[in-house]
Order: sequence, then C-alpha cells, then structure tokens
Amino acid sequence: MENAPLPARRLIWLWAGFRALWITAFPLLCGAGMLAGAWFELKRGGRFTVAAVSSLVVAFLFLALAWTAARHTWQVMTGAKPAPAAALKGEILSTVAVFLACALLFAIVAPYFSGLFRRSHEGALKARLADLRAVVERYRAAHGGQAPPSLEDLGELPPLWGRFAEIPHPAAPAAVLVDGASADTGKWAYVISPSSPSLTGTVFIDCTHTDSKGSVWSSY
Repeated sequence: MENAPLPARRLIWLWAGFRALWITAFPLLCGAGMLAGAWFELKRGGRFTVAAVSSLVVAFLFLALAWTAARHTWQVMTGAKPAPAAALKGEILSTVAVFLACALLFAIVAPYFSGLFRRSHEGALKARLADLRAVVERYRAAHGGQAPPSLEDLGELPPLWGRFAEIPHPAAPAAVLVDGASADTGKWAYVISPSSPSLTGTVFIDCTHTDSKGSVWSSY
C-alpha cells in the first residue's frame, strides 16, 4: 500500500461527492427524519411507544454513521489520512452497488415497516380505550355503581387516530353521547341508555372503519 499511486484531486473530489450524497447526507437526513417522527409520536401519545423507541434507535444509528463518514472524508481530503487511488475507485463502485441494493431492499421492506407502525399505533389506541373503561369503573366504585354523566367529567381525553392509523378522522380528542349504535363520528363514544341501564357507562370507539386485522373499530 505504501507504493500505491496517490489519487488526483479530481478523483478525491468525486469520491467525496459520492460520500457527501450517500454515506454522509443521506444518513443525516434519515436520522433527522426519524428523530422528528419520534418527537411527533411522543407528543401525540404522551408516552413511549414501540414506534417512538424504534425511531430513536434508528435515528441514532443513522447519525453515528453520518458522523463517522464525514470525519473520515475530511481526513482524506486534508491529507491527514492517505488513500490510494485504487481504494477510492473501489469505494465509488461499491457505493453505487450498495445504493442500488439498498434501494431494492427499501422497496421490499417499506410496506412491512408501514404495517408495523400501524399495528403499534392501533395497539396504543386499544390501550387508551382500556384505560378509559378502567376510569369509568373506578368512578362507579366510588359513586355507588352510578356511571359518570359523560367522559369529559373524568378529565382530559386521550387522543384518537394519527398518521399511522390510516383512518379519515381528525386526531383531536372528543367524545359523543350515543344510545349504543355507532354513527362513525370518529370520536370516543359513551353510552347513555335510559332504557337499558346495564349499557350506560359503556365506552367504545365510534368508528365503522376497520383496523389492520379487518375488525371494525366500534366492535372493540
């Protein structure tokens, strides 16, 4: 390697350009995007979810890769670290091959990750539904079996839906009083049924759309 010809400046700039576009800028943008996604997920849900934690881990890996690549590129361009011409040419060719392979892999796995985020979001919604029902039951226990007049009387409602839900309803939390039938309002539904006292106090999601399993949301 000591007798290997040194690269011309034009080759170094070409190599640095490939690194700047692929091994430095691309991971940096991906890491920043994943951090933004994790922040929005935490802001929306108010707690760490599988999607938020996954976004943070992937963001850290992308940012670490960008920093390592940028540091090595700068050392070669300033002459602090020698790099033979053959090595730079080989890396340019390998970078092109890796880019094509990653593009193909992304096209294959993107639908899977989209479904993973959706299922995680759906799990969080079902957990919030269970939490609301538990609050209603605690209210009953504290008031001699009497159900609360409305969900708003129990405090601030958790949010519904979001960017991974694939449901055409707004994400703002709200509740609607119903007599037991779903009207597809996309809100938290709270049953007040004078004719059926046993149904009064029931909480469900007033949505006739289906989740990733094909189940109607109002059936949960």
